[in-house]
Amino acid sequence: MNNRWRTGAGGHTIPLAAPFSAAPFSTRARNPLRASWRRGFLACCAIGARALCAEPIPWLYDVQIPVASQTDAVRQRATRQALTEVLVRATGGARVHMVGAVAEALAQPARYTLRYQFTSATPPASRGAPPMPNESGLLFDVRFDADAVLALLRDARLPIWGANRPTVLAWLAVRAPGRDEVVDSAGDGWAAALNRRARHRGIAVALPLMDLRDLEISTAAVWGFFWEHIEAASRRYGADLLLVGRATLERDGWRTDWELREADRSAGALEARDQLQGAPITARHSQPATTLQGAAEAAIDHVADTLAARFAVRGDLAHAFQATVRGAQTARGYAALLDHLGGQEYIERVDVLAATPSSLDIRLHTRSELGQLAELLAQDGRLAVTPAGGRMDVTWLGRK
Repeated sequence: MNNRWRTGAGGHTIPLAAPFSAAPFSTRARNPLRASWRRGFLACCAIGARALCAEPIPWLYDVQIPVASQTDAVRQRATRQALTEVLVRATGGARVHMVGAVAEALAQPARYTLRYQFTSATPPASRGAPPMPNESGLLFDVRFDADAVLALLRDARLPIWGANRPTVLAWLAVRAPGRDEVVDSAGDGWAAALNRRARHRGIAVALPLMDLRDLEISTAAVWGFFWEHIEAASRRYGADLLLVGRATLERDGWRTDWELREADRSAGALEARDQLQGAPITARHSQPATTLQGAAEAAIDHVADTLAARFAVRGDLAHAFQATVRGAQTARGYAALLDHLGGQEYIERVDVLAATPSSLDIRLHTRSELGQLAELLAQDGRLAVTPAGGRMDVTWLGRK
């Protein structure tokens, strides 16, 4: 079978990204979502003092669009809208810039789809918040080909933000007439609005359960940004980042204040961060009185913009950085290492320069700068990275 072509649901044939014409002992980047996200999560849990950990988002290339009917015209419009959302997620930008290659792709969006279906069922909770309801109750559910989308971004020289992304736990204290509480995961319009926008921007956001264990933290503690109490209550969730906010209902609408911090602020974790790139992630955001939906969107947009500025690879120039990798030890370990590196979207090619029983010399081709590359490599806990001059010393912590 020709693996450059795949037939999607509905019988249309979809061209996949062209394979690399790599030289021997080279690997080309591919879709990281094909690997098990659980392996990355377990590796993260096994690391003590480390840089900010991340997990692949499994729904990054899945979109649900509310539609009124199942006609061809409706399907084509919904596919364009869905591809636009995927490009927002994959680039980290709040909007898609209509450069030539993107405009051509949006004119023929079916070329980038793997499958689609119309459904009236509510998407599973694990896939994020459902789209805004519509009168028909009908959804257009489409999955895009990650390889094809990434090839488009590379051809258009657009930023690429990989699927490995920090998880965010949001604590929101709400005060309004007759109401003084912390929003829970099954809550009212706030929970739905935050989750909906997070899905649009490609951010994995969760809210607390507010069960008997969470009731130990008071609304006043969240309202006052008492971080010691908030961090203690957050440990059970294992999130990478904490987004804490307070919302007040005023005459003209909701006013909100937000602060974003890394969850693990121990001395060891901060030292590990400083060895890679810059200070820990922190950000503050205040939104004047507006609608609930507007306040929620502004908060999530600020988080997404903050993270994309740090992790999206934006360089226009190709770089090649050499690294010595130790710790793989066996042929199986070397294969697992190269498979892992080949699955990172920000790496365009891996060249193997030399191999010994104890180490592997490689060259990584990327548009990232060295400091950002080191941080991205360390994200999922399977690589320990130390930049050294214009190169890196790397220890493989994955499969041996």
